[in-house]
Amino acid sequence: MARAERSGSRLSVALIDLDDLKGVNDGHGHLEGDRCLRDLGGAHERSVRAGDRCFRWAGDEFAVLLPDTDHEGGQQLLERVAEHVSATCTRPDDQPLEISYGVSQLTDEVPAHELVAVADVELIARKSAKRS
Repeated sequence: MARAERSGSRLSVALIDLDDLKGVNDGHGHLEGDRCLRDLGGAHERSVRAGDRCFRWAGDEFAVLLPDTDHEGGQQLLERVAEHVSATCTRPDDQPLEISYGVSQLTDEVPAHELVAVADVELIARKSAKRS
């Protein structure tokens, strides 16, 4: 983030949430939930560019640092990740895993210390829209 601020290059951050991990854990056990998380992590790594960085953020969430990427590019990348996850990762009942995500871009209006919060607001909005 400091390099992006210093150089003026683009940087986006994405938060990704595995939909209904609680249902998997409650219905099939935590070992199956852990398998789903491992599958999801592998799918992330195969879906992003070499310079992007994916890591587990908390519980069923992952964070992705997207250097040289604006908000729109981050949205497009996460759409591809979501498609890849649903095509290659399954729940214990053989239904596809699904994710929700939010993306934010480092700008004058969104400084580094607010990137995660802005991505989280977008993630929550996307999850709420799926439930409606």
